[in-house]
Amino acid sequence: MKTKETTDACSASRSTAGLAVVLPKEPPLGLLMSMALRYDHGLGCPGYYDTMPTYNGETHAKRLEATITTMRQLYEEVSGYGFYRPDCEEEYAAMVTANAEVTGDAASSRRPRGLPG
Repeated sequence: MKTKETTDACSASRSTAGLAVVLPKEPPLGLLMSMALRYDHGLGCPGYYDTMPTYNGETHAKRLEATITTMRQLYEEVSGYGFYRPDCEEEYAAMVTANAEVTGDAASSRRPRGLPG
């Protein structure tokens, strides 16, 4: 059960740019499925990947399971339960720039629209 003290502590630890949101550590399964469908619309058609030879025998169920796992990892990152920490932002951003220098991909060095920087 969340108390005001635990909610305040969680909010403070997840605060970014003056905004604070408390998210559960375990994401709702419906949210994960919604994220998976947004990522891969074919997952919304049962059996869709069972008939496609390009997936080397990977079944629709296995593809869905793998995508749900990836969506759970993304949720962990954006909710503050993953590897990312704001105090490491410059280090992570430098990795993007270094990758662009190695691969010659100038597009990967640009920040996504809407992000400061």
